[in-house]
Amino acid sequence: MTRSFIALLFLGFELTSPLRAIQSNGGYVTTPPTVTNWTSGWPTSGKTGWDYVGQVNGSSAVYLGNGWVLTARHVGSGAFTLNGTTYPLVSGSESYLTNASGTADLTLFRVSPSPALNPLTISQSAPVPFFTTPPGDLDVMIGYGGGHGETWGLGTVTATNQLVQPDGLPYISIDFFVFYGSYTFGSSSFNNTAILVANDSGGGNFIYNTLTHSWELAGINEVVGSGTVDSQNVTFSGMVQMSAYASQINALVNPVSTDTPTLPLPALLAMAGLLLWAATRPLGKNARQI
Repeated sequence: MTRSFIALLFLGFELTSPLRAIQSNGGYVTTPPTVTNWTSGWPTSGKTGWDYVGQVNGSSAVYLGNGWVLTARHVGSGAFTLNGTTYPLVSGSESYLTNASGTADLTLFRVSPSPALNPLTISQSAPVPFFTTPPGDLDVMIGYGGGHGETWGLGTVTATNQLVQPDGLPYISIDFFVFYGSYTFGSSSFNNTAILVANDSGGGNFIYNTLTHSWELAGINEVVGSGTVDSQNVTFSGMVQMSAYASQINALVNPVSTDTPTLPLPALLAMAGLLLWAATRPLGKNARQI
């Protein structure tokens, strides 16, 4: 199916707007998600994605692990509040992510002390959209708002690998979309009742990986917008697609040690003795010196 977006209007998230959170069915669900497998497949026992999403600068952010927090760059870094505890920013710890088109709307920063949560799994592959394999991946969208606190909504992923530049901002990101409302494409249809609203920016999107039986961070809330797809007007929520930045994120959050393993002194002495013994032995009958 050919998809073309025309006259996209990116509303962004104006920080002067009233603080609200993810709207679902016209309201706000402030209790933890109740979806299939939600309480299993997380890196920390007894915790879910609900426990990893917090607040920074009046908007939202996600704790990744090892002291690192991820949010939208237009939200910025700062003190991070998670599960009722505020963690100070480590000054000068900010890192920014890029793609072939420029700097993405993402900021990584560190807090200290670190929350007692194991690192989240960052999705390595793009979500499955509705158009490719109906009904597509289900996305649990989580964000914060001043008057509503932490809220969530559920939507079917409807487009992936979209290049997005919010109005008035220099950042260009690779996003996936969740359309809002009822749409029919070919012989299939869907109805998404959740949409991002002001100050959801920086919040998390979680998708269940049916192969690994685990939840993964698939996106970071960025924009809302509108356009035309297959002659239908659509309104969408746009999330920065984690699969496009996973390697950069993991290099910071979960670095692979390159240190050469060291053996204890007794083992080193024993190995030195063996090498000395071998050096005094004659070469094998069929061996040749090189």
